Amino acid sequence: MISERSEQSLALRPAPGRHSLGEHPCAQPAPPCFELDPGPRGFPSGWVLITGRLSHAPAGGFCALLAQTGSGEKTVQVPVSVEGHVHEVVQLPPHIRRLLWQPSSAAGRLAHSPLHVRPLGFLAWRWLMLRRVLGMLWRQPRERRREAGLRWHRVPLDLAGQYRACGRLRALACEMAYPEWIARFDALGARDRRLIRRRIERLQPRPRFALVVAQARGGAAAALRATLESIEAQLYPCRCIVLAPDDAVCEVPPEADYVAVAQAGDRLAEHALYWMAEAIVRRGDVAMAYADEDTIDTAGRRSAPRFKPDWSPAHLRSINYVGRFAVFRAAELAAAGGLGAEALTGDGHALNLRVARGLHAGQVAHVPAVLYHRAEANPAPGPRARLRHPLPERAPLVSILIPTCDAAQLLRKCVESVRLRTTYRNVELIVVDNRSTDPEALAYLDALREAPRTRVLRYDRPFNYAAINNFAVREARGSVLLLLNDDTEVITPDWLEEMLGHLHCDGVGVVGAKLLLPDGRVQHAGDAFGPGRRAEHLHAGIARSAPGYCHRAVVAQEVSAVTGACLLTWRRLYRELGGLDARHLPISFNDVDYCLRAQQAGWRVIFTPHAELYHHGSASRGPDLSARQLARIARETRVMRSRWRKRLRHDPYYNPNLCYQRPSFALGDAPRVSKPWLR
Repeated sequence: MISERSEQSLALRPAPGRHSLGEHPCAQPAPPCFELDPGPRGFPSGWVLITGRLSHAPAGGFCALLAQTGSGEKTVQVPVSVEGHVHEVVQLPPHIRRLLWQPSSAAGRLAHSPLHVRPLGFLAWRWLMLRRVLGMLWRQPRERRREAGLRWHRVPLDLAGQYRACGRLRALACEMAYPEWIARFDALGARDRRLIRRRIERLQPRPRFALVVAQARGGAAAALRATLESIEAQLYPCRCIVLAPDDAVCEVPPEADYVAVAQAGDRLAEHALYWMAEAIVRRGDVAMAYADEDTIDTAGRRSAPRFKPDWSPAHLRSINYVGRFAVFRAAELAAAGGLGAEALTGDGHALNLRVARGLHAGQVAHVPAVLYHRAEANPAPGPRARLRHPLPERAPLVSILIPTCDAAQLLRKCVESVRLRTTYRNVELIVVDNRSTDPEALAYLDALREAPRTRVLRYDRPFNYAAINNFAVREARGSVLLLLNDDTEVITPDWLEEMLGHLHCDGVGVVGAKLLLPDGRVQHAGDAFGPGRRAEHLHAGIARSAPGYCHRAVVAQEVSAVTGACLLTWRRLYRELGGLDARHLPISFNDVDYCLRAQQAGWRVIFTPHAELYHHGSASRGPDLSARQLARIARETRVMRSRWRKRLRHDPYYNPNLCYQRPSFALGDAPRVSKPWLR
């Protein structure tokens, strides 16, 4: 529809002395303004498609485009997606003398690359607008559509206006204060209560709950009263309430199907037991259920929400992410030792671990709603632990696969760090050379051929990351495979023992490491799949020692995917799954696709922060900024969205209440939670 020859690249240069577009010179400092260089062809006019990319994603926000003509100025707002992409249809006036571009302060820094501008014909610009509008109407939740002013019935009458509404959605950062979020999405109205009571009457079977309220000896009577009042206000009846000192042994009430423990002073949301009952009835064989929570003060003010992932046993072993309030089926609770003194003290971690030890994933339900309010000033999920999993007596051979091309210095640093800093010794290095021509690189590869426990293979075809690794796996001898980029560098000496320990746990098929940028910030701490409508690194850009959201950057846990820059897996699993998808995902997302296929087959994917490496961030290939590279990324993104359409809607290790525009752990402006009484 649009030929490549019609595309025009407009180079960017700083515009000296230019203040923020449309602002007074005395206003607050603004991001630098750039002037676009038209080159010999001059500036285009009419309807055009502008594409580009910002250097730091996620971004979001708007950029300003100012066209100066002989008759005045025209300013156009250009939205930037939260991934940092510019892809917008705009109308430029004729006879432009000067064209200026300025990112907003929310949009990050502009990449050092030109903007690409393509003139559009009458049908082309209308088609591009219509495609985006229909896509947004189909994909976006109703709350976000309403907020942006996007309506189905307005499309035929005001296509350009609806396209601008899509731009507002595209640029929306979806940050929201917790009190506003509570008022919009968490408060129950009279209609909600009426529908819940009606649903309770029809609910079959109706689980019977017992609540054990633990109180420290000599504890405040007001705290106990607040907890009891919240139980009495439940829309779903509680069968039995047991008051127990927190140093006593409590019997499991015989008349209860499910038992929960609450600390005196904490409060339950009025629909807490109802939503738990719905989850139990809907799922069937539920032995344990938990919900999200926050902190409440004596005045009833709520803060510090903790939105949790779905069932994640490695996460629970590291830290009590489940929290204090969970309901346990009476049979499993009794089999796990009942309610001993330690079950009524502390944060409930020991009790959660005891009951969960004998359960499989299908028996644990997570209700993504804030149903428990803790009367504590500190909302942290408690102390964290690092479990060191033992390795088998016969240490497995690990085949470390390193693709490379003309990157002698990077490869040398990677290989030497593996050799000199790694304490695990039963490894073989397989370096795959993909058409290197640099003399320094060839000389180093020749030297590696003489090194012990090292092989150098030649892959004499165009670059295809997936195919290169599949080729190397066919030559590997180890029962364990480690995919490793040549631009990584080992930091922690026991990184392989750490990763292997997790791999040898029941049901684990893939393990990933924590990768750091050269300046020490986090580059990778596991991947989310769904937020941003594709795979995105969690906690990207935070400090190395920063805990992240609810300490998730510093504890081992299940995740949707890990990066292939450092990915450990079983050789037999790799072969069963057919390796990486070299046909449809030759360069990007093949590692994420592999992890998702492993989970689909019943395996767990683990991220551990205790194996650390530096990652120089695609230094050997450079940034993906050319038109051809961007087109390739778009193709592979479409493959992933088509293949994993259902999974994109819900990442089990994120939370549907959080922002799905990007994995920022910010509160979402359109929670993806289905309230059972509204179904």
